Parts: sequence; structure tokens; C-alpha cells
Amino acid sequence: MTPRRVGRRAVRAAAAGALLGLAATPHAASAHALAPSLLELREDAAGRVAVRWRTPRLAARGAALAPQLPARCAPAGGIRPEADAAFVGWRAEVECGPGGIAGAEIGVAGLAETRTLALVSLRRADGEAWRTLLSGAEPIARIPTREPAAEALLRFFRAGAAHLASGPDHLLFVAGLLLLLRSARARLLAVSAFTAGHGVTLGLAAAGALALPPAAVEIAIAATLVLVALEATRARPGVLGRRPAAVAFGFGLVHGLGFAGALLETGWPRESLPLALAGFHLGIEAAQLGFVALAALTVAIVRAAGPPHAPARGAALVAHLVGGAGVYWLLDRLL
Repeated sequence: MTPRRVGRRAVRAAAAGALLGLAATPHAASAHALAPSLLELREDAAGRVAVRWRTPRLAARGAALAPQLPARCAPAGGIRPEADAAFVGWRAEVECGPGGIAGAEIGVAGLAETRTLALVSLRRADGEAWRTLLSGAEPIARIPTREPAAEALLRFFRAGAAHLASGPDHLLFVAGLLLLLRSARARLLAVSAFTAGHGVTLGLAAAGALALPPAAVEIAIAATLVLVALEATRARPGVLGRRPAAVAFGFGLVHGLGFAGALLETGWPRESLPLALAGFHLGIEAAQLGFVALAALTVAIVRAAGPPHAPARGAALVAHLVGGAGVYWLLDRLL
């Protein structure tokens, strides 16, 4: 057996082993569950708060999400279940006393384990609104008396960066995209086009001009991983290799559909969408650029210090991982 065949078998074996590890670990195998949950609160002048909880039917396996209301808020009636085609949840009322809900802590349990997000929307008794995005990194937030827009933007920025780091699907796609292109200029253009497509979709959703079912979007995102991996293993460049910026822009449109459409489906107030999407998008793109820089540094080190065949073997391993993970998530989401 030639050394080349031995190398190819080693690459495939390593990729298969990594994918088996993904399949054996349900939480690690889950790509981003793009539809967030929604915790909506409406406070009246007497300190009573109407609570609405919605969480997607399509959830990470083993998910056990549950809202955590302030300790000083006591139930003021029974829980009324509600459900529709995409979400399940309930409504209830709680009594938070004459001090109201301001200054209290509120959160959602299970975000770190499922790597999902939860939106919190509060309308105070005085008519002021406060909204935030909770993640596994920040599952609890303190309700402020007043909050400047800059602080809200920063919270969504942090949540976007944490969201990108918590799920491998987006990063694997970017890794596959980098494999296809040889020059730094071509990579920069493709990643920029992907970012632009992502931003265009988020902007259209914020304007109310675009919304698709989150489940269909998740299937499409998994399919983009398979396509970019197939392109990376071709002997001659296909459409993606010949027009990387244009195709990356199209894939960016698909990836951007998920969170924006999910925000609308949860019932998130439309007037606050621009701020939420802007901060979230900036956080994702900042984390993505950090990943691209880290990948470029890793490749440079391998080329400088590793054996001559190491870059090619490493690229083949990444392509197999991207494609295998894409197939796994595609089948998982279809089923």
C-alpha cells in the first residue's frame, strides 16, 4: 500500500472517529438551534406581572429549559398552557409586591447545556420597555431601572459572540470556505461576502420583509456544509471555487435567515428588532473574524514547522469533518 493511500485512510479514519464522537454526545452533536425561546413580562401598577413563556418544539435533545423568575414574585393564579405549530409554552401571573420587578434578577435555566438562546421582553408599569438576550454564558440578567441603548447593544453583541462560539455549524462552514481558496485576498473577499449576505438577511427580517420557518432554515444551513465540503474535495474547482464571493454571499443569506426569522416567530416586538439584530450580528462577525485569524495562524505554523504533506492532510481532514458533520445534521434535522 502506497504512503498516499495510507495517508488518505488515516484522514478518513480520523474524521470518522470525530463524527462518531459527535453522534455519541447529543449536546456536542447539536448544531445551533437557531430558534430562541421567549420570556415576555407585562407589569401593572399594582406590581402584578403577566408572564408568557414560549420555547420551540424543535429543541436540542435533552433540553430542559425553564424560566427563573425573581424570588420575590409569588404565583397569582394557575398556569395556562398554549401551543402552536412551532412553539409550546404557557401563560401565568405573578405578584411581585409594591416594589415591582425592577432591580430583580431573571433568567432561564438550561441554556448552557443546550447552547440555545432566550429573549426576555419586559414592559414596565410606567410604559418603559427593557429587552435582553440570555445565553449559556449569561443565563441571568438583572432588570435595570433604566438602560441606555449603548448598553443594550453591548449585551446583544456579547450574546452574538457567545452564540457563534457555542455551536460548530457556522465555524465549520467558514473553515470549509477557507479550504477552497488559496490566496489571502480571495479568502478575505469570500468571508466578507458571507458576512454581507448574513447582514442583508438580518436587515430584511428587521424590516419585516423576510421570514421563513426556522426548521427549514436549519436544514438549508446543514446542506451548505455538505456542499462546501464536496467542493473542497473536488480535483477541479466547481461553481463555488470559480465564483467564491458570489456563492459565499448566497450562503450568507441562508445562514442569516435563522436568527432573524426565529426572532419574529417568537413574537419578539418588531420595534426593537433593529437594535437586537445589529448587536447580535456585530458580535457574530467579530467572533468570526477572530476565528479566521486563528485559522490563518494555525495554517502558517503547520506549513513552517510541519512535514511537507501536513497542510494537505490537514485540509483533507477538515473537509471530511465539515462534510460528515453536515450530513449528520442534515439527516438529524430532516428526521
